[in-house]
Formats: sequence, structure tokens, C-alpha cells
Amino acid sequence: MLVAFDFTQQRHGFSPRQSENNKVLNQYSFFLGMEFNSEHEYAGYIKDALSAPVPGTALAGLIETAVVKAAEGSVAVLFSGGIDSSLIAFILKKHNIEFTCYTTALVEQGAKLPEDLVWAEKAAKTLGFKHEIAKISIKDLEKELPSIISIIGSSDPVKVGVAATLYFSLKLIKEGTVYSGLGSEEIFAGYQRHKEAKDVDEECRKGLYSMYQRDLERDSRLAEHFKVRLALPFMDAEVIRKAISMPDKIEPMEKMPLRKAALELGLPEEFALRKKKAAQYGSKVDWAIGKLGRQKRLSKKDYLASIIRT
Repeated sequence: MLVAFDFTQQRHGFSPRQSENNKVLNQYSFFLGMEFNSEHEYAGYIKDALSAPVPGTALAGLIETAVVKAAEGSVAVLFSGGIDSSLIAFILKKHNIEFTCYTTALVEQGAKLPEDLVWAEKAAKTLGFKHEIAKISIKDLEKELPSIISIIGSSDPVKVGVAATLYFSLKLIKEGTVYSGLGSEEIFAGYQRHKEAKDVDEECRKGLYSMYQRDLERDSRLAEHFKVRLALPFMDAEVIRKAISMPDKIEPMEKMPLRKAALELGLPEEFALRKKKAAQYGSKVDWAIGKLGRQKRLSKKDYLASIIRT
């Protein structure tokens, strides 16, 4: 079951909304009107989002509205310097909404800097964003992996890699509302499987339905742990409808409708057209998990599973 909060209260001093059996009910990404307490209700939200008439408003305007309407209280952005987080931050700045960007980066002496750190610093400096970096070492990661696995309830290498990247930023974040670009890859066909699919739009729809178990459970458990609100503008129902309806999502490169919308809104081309790695790769967390596993002569999967048994 997903976990989140009654977002009408302040970050400090509020309690999760409880169900009759004392389990936390979900009111996920409250500011965008997404309220569902189960996978079944989430499926209903996506079904309604996909079946309603396509908005006449341009995609750029829908994204801008979705970002702005989620801003309440103190605001942070999970920031990689990729198009999703750069566009969210760019829109917030355009509307004079105060925020801080946060980037997780695994930095080891003598090793190449994480790609996301390089791009995040460049974007923040160029665009004038306040920026803080959660710099971690392999030892930091190793120490916190048991807690991360316990929070998300999984030792799956992909889930743990993404979760760890979020975890260290959330440890640093002081704000109550945290923006994430989650959902963008699905609605704008950003994965390799979209390029290989016979029907790109259908693959996007299938991916949206599978997000509950693959992504939302993980991220909401982290939000519950750190007592923050998650704002997901790319999961706004109107943004979903418009995005899925748009052609040429993967030509000449992935996520083209989003890239065009970003350019229309004024995001500089070098950030709007950046090809980005997934969070666990861009932060080098996945690389570090692999290295820890090799030290014990284990695969990433077996290494993470061994943490549960110890």
C-alpha cells in the first residue's frame, strides 16, 4: 500500500492519515488532485486520465500550470540537470516561486565525477538556481543501504539504486514540498522499450499502469519516512492526456514533445536537448552498488539480497 500524508498540514508536527486497520492511507501528490488508496484506485485515476477528452491547451501551458499549482509552502526540486527537473525549476523561477535544487552525487577520489553532478552544477549556475549537493562516498552508501532497503521494502537493484539517489537528497532537504519529474519517461516515451515498441502510445499507457508497483510505492515510502510532500507535475491528468495524444515522441530523439514544450517556455537548448541517464546511473549510485558487490564476489542482486539476511 502506498503511504503519504494529509498535505494540508505543515511538514513538522503533522501525522499520517490513518485507516481503520491503522495502516497509512495514501493521498499521493495532493496538489495535483491525485488521491488513491490502493493500486485499484490508481488504475482508475489513470483510466480516467486517458479516457477524457484531450485538452485544447498547448502542452507547454499545461505543464506550466501543473508545476505552478503544486507550489505550496517551502519548495525543493530533486535536480539532475536533465530536462524534467530543469524545466520544473525554470518554471518555478519564472513565476518567482522560491525553491532550492538538490542533487545526489557519489564522489570518490580519483574517479570521474557523476554526470548528473556536472550537468546540475552547470544548469544551476547558468539559470540562477539555488543548489545544494548531497555528496556521498561508497562508505556512506554502504552504511545506509540497510535502511534504504527496509524503507522501500525491496532489494531489487533498480529500485534500490533509484531509492538511494532520492534518499540522500531527502536527508538534506529542509523544505516540505518536493518536486519530482516522475512520470515524464512514461508519458513522453523516454525508455528504450518505447523505441522498440510496435505501438509507442500503447507502450506508454502500459507503463503508466505499471508505475504503481514500480515507482510510486518506492517513492511514497521515502516521502513517508522523511515527512515530505511529493509534487509530480508530469502525473497531472491533463498533462498525461495531452502527452499521450501527441505524435513523434521518439523522433528525432526521445521525449520530443516535452523538449519542444521546454524550448517554447524558454529553457535553453543545451538543457532542453540533453540526453540523460537514469537517476541511479547519473548519480553513480548503481556503479557503487556494483563495486560493493564485486568486493564480496557477488552480483548486485545477490549483494543487496545479502543485506536483508545479515
